[in-house]
Amino acid sequence: MSLTVLDVLASEIDTSCEWIRLETDVKSLKASIEEVGLLQPLVVDEHYKLLCGGRRYTVMSQLGWKKMPCLMYKLDEVKAEMAAIDDNIKRTDFKGAQLAKALKRRKELYLILHPEKKRGGDIKSPKAKSNAQNALPVPTFAEDTAEQTGVGRHTIDRQIHRAEHASPEVMEAWENDDLSPSQVDALTYTDHETQEKLLPYAADRTCDDIKDLVDDAKLNGVDSTISGIRQIDEAQKIFKKILKGAKSLTVTIQTALGAGYSYEAYSKIEIQGELIMLQESMSQLLERK
Repeated sequence: MSLTVLDVLASEIDTSCEWIRLETDVKSLKASIEEVGLLQPLVVDEHYKLLCGGRRYTVMSQLGWKKMPCLMYKLDEVKAEMAAIDDNIKRTDFKGAQLAKALKRRKELYLILHPEKKRGGDIKSPKAKSNAQNALPVPTFAEDTAEQTGVGRHTIDRQIHRAEHASPEVMEAWENDDLSPSQVDALTYTDHETQEKLLPYAADRTCDDIKDLVDDAKLNGVDSTISGIRQIDEAQKIFKKILKGAKSLTVTIQTALGAGYSYEAYSKIEIQGELIMLQESMSQLLERK
């Protein structure tokens, strides 16, 4: 790998790399660069595509720099993209679905470079044969990623599991903060089609509740599970209305008592009849199992 340091016109720098983050908060970095200057150049490839340093690029653009100090790495496309991912994981506040997607893509790239590390191994590819002949120890994806990015092994494993097993719709819901990581985990233990059908009912349920739905869908079929969910949800709505009505009736009666209101005889009989019917209906409802 060759390395060259040069000044590049800002207008020639390509910021289209998916993993470069240009919209992050740069106030403290901007103050530092204004005070002591740029301590670390940007990193670009031979086509001036920005690989590392999205926040520094944003600051220099805001400060009106016409030329930007860059380190030029002559890397192949796979290594270039992986370098961009590593830098942005280290320097950018990647969280949740963003981190999971970045790690998943890094794994895809790493296995292109080291196919022998795929599950089951690969002893036939030229790359694998070369490593075997030279007896070069190659770290696993998780080991290499932890070393290059500082992300813990457990976090890497969990995020990769989510990214590889969650459906695109579930990943999008997670990215939009409609689902928590534990809710995503619960959904990932079934196929994508089932995940997507259960997704509308997952956001307001706990992780354990979602696991129960997934287990029920495996046992009885997802359509049967959803039918059950709808019945339960409808029943909950009705009982909430009953509770709200009961509270309202209690307040009304207490208000009448407090005001000292009284009724004619025929009014009392009518009210007593309705209350008796209400009590009988509630008794029947509450005794159901």
